[in-house]
Amino acid sequence: MLFMVLFLVSLIFIFYTYMGYPLILIIYSKIFNQVTQKKDVIDYFPKVSLVIAAYNEEKVIEEKINNCLELEYPNDKLEILIGSDGSTDRTNEIIKKYAGDLIQFYNITDRGGKTNVLNTLVPKAKGEIIVFSDANTLYEVNALKEIVQPFVSSEVGGVCGNLKFINPNNNVGGKGEGVYWKYEKLLKRIESKIHSVIGANGGIYAIRKKLFRFIPTNTIIDDFVISMTVIKQGYRLLYEDKAIAYEDTSLSLSDEFKRKIRIGAGDYQSIKILKSLLWFEDLKVSFAFWSHRIFRWLIPFCLIILFISNIFLLDMNFFQVMFIIKIVGYLLALLGYYLDKNGLRLGKLYIPYYFVSMNLALFLGFIRFLTNKQSVTWDKVERND
Repeated sequence: MLFMVLFLVSLIFIFYTYMGYPLILIIYSKIFNQVTQKKDVIDYFPKVSLVIAAYNEEKVIEEKINNCLELEYPNDKLEILIGSDGSTDRTNEIIKKYAGDLIQFYNITDRGGKTNVLNTLVPKAKGEIIVFSDANTLYEVNALKEIVQPFVSSEVGGVCGNLKFINPNNNVGGKGEGVYWKYEKLLKRIESKIHSVIGANGGIYAIRKKLFRFIPTNTIIDDFVISMTVIKQGYRLLYEDKAIAYEDTSLSLSDEFKRKIRIGAGDYQSIKILKSLLWFEDLKVSFAFWSHRIFRWLIPFCLIILFISNIFLLDMNFFQVMFIIKIVGYLLALLGYYLDKNGLRLGKLYIPYYFVSMNLALFLGFIRFLTNKQSVTWDKVERND
């Protein structure tokens, strides 16, 4: 009886996390007709500080700077702050060529991670709105104008932009990330209508400067913590589809796997930092936080429980079929791994391969979190030149 309960609870839990929660969001938004109203303001140009953290970005930093200079935003309302986190390549040399009134360069010689860069740069920013970006993220020319528009409403404290991934070498990791990100953006659109997006991506998001709080120096996923801190202070975090940016995916699933382990460790760490949101005064926020994030971070453990409990239920036909389905699924993931490792075409096999790999990465991230072995500094993942 115990193993049957464990099996069914795990199965329902997995189904709810990936299918049930989105369905509830869609139904809720339809019933209550939740729509975020935005005032039609054409000339709303608050002072903006664009903050960029860089570490050994010599391959992309010049393109990023030129992209910033091409943005359609009044120069007298814009400043660009670039902080180098102990770069050892030509990053500093390249940035110095552009440093001046518009672009401010800060060379942080002792490498302390992105968190340290942001804690250093944001207090120096003069903008009412802080826009955070990565060195490898390129904005459409109107991205700044679009991302500040929701701030017309005083209840809005942060805005998450529309990050689109480009898969330069059509690799499996990029395909999987593309599918996953389409799913994520669906959730963001609906969550934004109901109350708030549960977390922003570091490539393009903005907050009111007055809401920035120093992040603990050991924070791993700064973008998630900073954006969710906006909600903690009673403001909304919205999604703006028209604020578009582009970023290359990792060049292989192996690279993406390493990145996801680091993010996974940061996910579990963030629960302690954001614990007040677990039982927030606005229950819609807590419901979304649990359903969108906490439950998803528990999926690797549910998969393990599902598999083990199924072994003890093989005397019943239904559970025999379920076990065969699981074995076939994991074998397909292994086949995907073999084909990918040998440079062969996977077809749709990238789906089980990506799903199993990312949940394994999340589990390994949990181990790193428990053992405190995840460094706050980030190792660069190779991307297309």
